[in-house]
Amino acid sequence: MTQKRILLFACVVVPMVACSSEPRPSAEPAPVAPTAVAPPRVMMQRVTEVGPVREPTPAELPVVEDFIPAAEQEITAATFRQALDTIEKEMNTQKP
Repeated sequence: MTQKRILLFACVVVPMVACSSEPRPSAEPAPVAPTAVAPPRVMMQRVTEVGPVREPTPAELPVVEDFIPAAEQEITAATFRQALDTIEKEMNTQKP
């Protein structure tokens, strides 16, 4: 019952507050953009030979078991919390 009241409050009161009759302040003019500057010259090397693109075989793809020995050496009881925080931070930055 309380969720319905909260939803009713949000649907009725929030639009009333958002659509106030006070005049909006006038917008300031946009700042003037600087004149165009030539992009810096980039020296690029020409690729003369391009090999065929090949998909990796299943044996070449890394799996969890490949990383376990390194993780066991790097993560100890003393560094567990720091390693966990680092992993969680990496996971959160990868989310869209």
